[in-house]
Amino acid sequence: MLTSRILGGFLLCGVAWFIGLYPNQVRAAPPSEARQSVQLFDNLGAALLIAGQPGEAEAVYRPDLAKNPSNGWTLFGLTQSLRAQQKNSEAETVEQQFKAAWTYADVTLAASRF
Repeated sequence: MLTSRILGGFLLCGVAWFIGLYPNQVRAAPPSEARQSVQLFDNLGAALLIAGQPGEAEAVYRPDLAKNPSNGWTLFGLTQSLRAQQKNSEAETVEQQFKAAWTYADVTLAASRF
């Protein structure tokens, strides 16, 4: 029990650091590194889901989808965050978008990041 609290504390500290970092990283990235910047959203959203913060994860995924509406990684993460918040109807809609975006993928996702 104590170990999980300590690990959870480290995870939340890492998420807090990442939240402070990611907007600057995204703005500073040159266009050639755009996908790498987008992965910041995917990784942050996944970390927030692990930390039990699905609402905050949703808030990270949505702006990314506004710029990259067919990003399967982000659609998958948004689906997970919506399900965790019991927003099942909306999660179904997003899951259908994910399935369409991921039709030809050869990877099965367990999170919005590897």
